[in-house]
Amino acid sequence: MTSASPTPRRIVEQPERTIWNVFEEERGKLLEYRGPFDGFHVMPASVSKTCTVRFDNNKYSVLSTAVGRPVEIQAYAGRIVIRQDGVVVAEHARSFGRGDTGVSFGNDDLIAAVAPLNEDLADGKSRRPLRSRRPQ
Repeated sequence: MTSASPTPRRIVEQPERTIWNVFEEERGKLLEYRGPFDGFHVMPASVSKTCTVRFDNNKYSVLSTAVGRPVEIQAYAGRIVIRQDGVVVAEHARSFGRGDTGVSFGNDDLIAAVAPLNEDLADGKSRRPLRSRRPQ
């Protein structure tokens, strides 16, 4: 790969000046940004009966009190925050895969809804959550 020098881009209204020259002149007047960038993308969503919300082909769990009501998804670069009426009902690390499910293990109602129990009534021994596996 060769490192060719790009042709300087000129300003239409001032053809004798390049964009880089103008930037260098104005650099001292620009304000320095201090602090973390807190930008996010907002979109509405609905909560399914299994206490999950779909975003970007992935599912994220929410509190069981949010079922059947609209929520607002705030997608940050590395996390997902789900709010309902201004109250945070879930927060997860953002997944960039496809078909992933983010589950928060802080709510027993949520676990019961997302992972139904496998009850073996014949011997009464098995009460393990079922785990669905995606094809790899």
